Amino acid sequence: MKGTVGTRILGRSIIKHIPGNCMIRTGVGQDYIILEDNIRKDDSDQVLAAAYGYSSKGRLAMIRANNNLVLSGAVPDRILVGIVAGKNCPEQTIRDEMNDIVKSARDRGILVLGGNTVFSGEGNGISINVTAFGNTDCNIIKQLTQKISAGCRIFAIGYAGEYGASIIYKYKTEDLGKRFSKSYIKKESFGTGFCEKDMDISPIVRCLIDSKACYIHDITFGGIYRALYEISEAAGLGIDIIHERIPIRQSTIEVCEFYGINPYMLLGTGGVLAVVSPENENVMKSALESSGAVYSMIGELTKESGKIIRSEKYEMNRALTMYEEDEIYKVIPDIEEEQPYSID
Repeated sequence: MKGTVGTRILGRSIIKHIPGNCMIRTGVGQDYIILEDNIRKDDSDQVLAAAYGYSSKGRLAMIRANNNLVLSGAVPDRILVGIVAGKNCPEQTIRDEMNDIVKSARDRGILVLGGNTVFSGEGNGISINVTAFGNTDCNIIKQLTQKISAGCRIFAIGYAGEYGASIIYKYKTEDLGKRFSKSYIKKESFGTGFCEKDMDISPIVRCLIDSKACYIHDITFGGIYRALYEISEAAGLGIDIIHERIPIRQSTIEVCEFYGINPYMLLGTGGVLAVVSPENENVMKSALESSGAVYSMIGELTKESGKIIRSEKYEMNRALTMYEEDEIYKVIPDIEEEQPYSID
């Protein structure tokens, strides 16, 4: 299966073999690591955090790395870049991607430290891996790594599957034009307004940290269902989610119904899930209202081990399972890159 490796393989063949030599160990639902053996006692001290991002587009690889890093409260200030290209990949492709990375990094005040570039395998494809570094406060890490208890609320920020829907529209405009009128497509947007700035989660993450979130997880491959599964695994608790509360655009539902795919398992870059204690629920609601973000309190963590999505209106009660493959590959099997429909 294409895309990010499935949860089963990730657990048994990757994470299982990584020694726990960092304060935050790599694991399902953990987006960054802290490069310190222990958190210092003095809360004014800072620690170094690192996070990773992948894409066949340099700019998007950096966005993903930065998004994962900001979940620690760090501001990215350095990156390493690794490029693996097929032996037939044109030098111009490598040059263009590297120029794009450097320009994007410069615009964000990020230093490119270096990296490694190799030719490997057949074809002309390219894989770009970015590792981002930044400092974060010890007290923020303590806040974000505290033990999560049953009853903690789960907030969803951003529309489910919107990024994936925008890609499908980009690649399948002609198909969708056979089903939907031009006026309806224009009215519903069909994800065409989704652009690079919508992928940057750093502003909303800062709002969530200030609102006493005790865990934050971004949404990418596998959509909001995968992210919810990983939150449950990371917390060692079950989840109880109300289906109707998950924010989603009608246009995303329409596109997914046309292709027979699940919008809640569709690429969701730009979306975020946050966990907060019951006593801080209203603090978070107030902050998110003030920020103008699209959000909803969609459920909570439970003592029971089940990962349940249920409906208060319809006969629906399903258990989440391990992620295997993003729904986008059912529509566009040979997609090389999940490029946004438009970039400002």
